[in-house]
Amino acid sequence: MDDIKRIHHYNIVKIFKNHKTLFPCPITRVNIKKEGFDKFSFAFINENNDVTAKIMEAPELLAKFTDAVVKISNLFDYNEEKYFEPRKVAYTPKVYLDKNIISELRNNKKLSVPELSHAIDLNHITIYSIERGDEIDTSIKTLVNYSLFFKKAIHRLFLSPYKNEIFKIILNDFIVKNYLTEEQAKEILTKETK
Repeated sequence: MDDIKRIHHYNIVKIFKNHKTLFPCPITRVNIKKEGFDKFSFAFINENNDVTAKIMEAPELLAKFTDAVVKISNLFDYNEEKYFEPRKVAYTPKVYLDKNIISELRNNKKLSVPELSHAIDLNHITIYSIERGDEIDTSIKTLVNYSLFFKKAIHRLFLSPYKNEIFKIILNDFIVKNYLTEEQAKEILTKETK
């Protein structure tokens, strides 16, 4: 396997970056072999495990990946095998909001998703996505609306360590403005992050 050449190409990187939610599991390596004109075989690896069968169960993803490789077929000789190693960030979803806190706020008010959608002027699909813990690009407007509607400090909507880091920034601002001493801020932070 060491004699296989590594390939790094924008077309392949784009698949991992733009379609990460389609991947049924993390991928650490993809072996790509040219078997004929515009015909390739793939082996998808998660650490040392071959997870190609799982990818085969995601035909939309496989089609996109195949199209991306076919577009760079000129980089391969017949029967040549190369490999691609996506960075972990390419497929690991980034989730910033605490889905448990978000859904708890709604449930405590006994609101359905459509009712909350109407109350904070937010698409119900987005609410479902947030409460499932999906990776979504949450807007500032969404965060402000949640905070104002539920009377909850914005930093509390986030997962740790984001929540703690945002709270530290708030406390540091209070120290600079002489609202708090450093000792008071440390005490508050300790209580808040227990």
